[in-house]
Formats: sequence, structure tokens, C-alpha cells
Amino acid sequence: MAETVMAACHRCGRMFATPLQVDRATLEAMVLTEIYRCPRCGHESTYVKADHVHRLIVVDGGST
Repeated sequence: MAETVMAACHRCGRMFATPLQVDRATLEAMVLTEIYRCPRCGHESTYVKADHVHRLIVVDGGST
């Protein structure tokens, strides 16, 4: 199952969702060097695989 991959800002420490949606095995096999901008403080930094964590995010769209 694909999960949202999170990263922690190097400046403020806030966890934020990255655009990556992969399963754990795929993340382990990937070579990652990505540049992200923190949505909280605006700090832009390069992130390597060790900076990424898996977090299953469930979005409740509400009932219609």
C-alpha cells in the first residue's frame, strides 16, 4: 500500500508531507536527494533518504 512520505524541516522541526506516495519497500530501494520548502517557516533545504519517514495519512472527506 502506498503511503505519504514525510520529512522534518531542518530549521523548525515540523513534519510535513512530501509529494512522494510510495510503499516502504520502494522507499528503501530508492536513492533520494530532494529539495523541499517547509510550509511552516519557508526554509528550503536538501533532504536525503534518512530525513524521510513513512506516515499513513487518512483524509476523511466526510459523508455526502
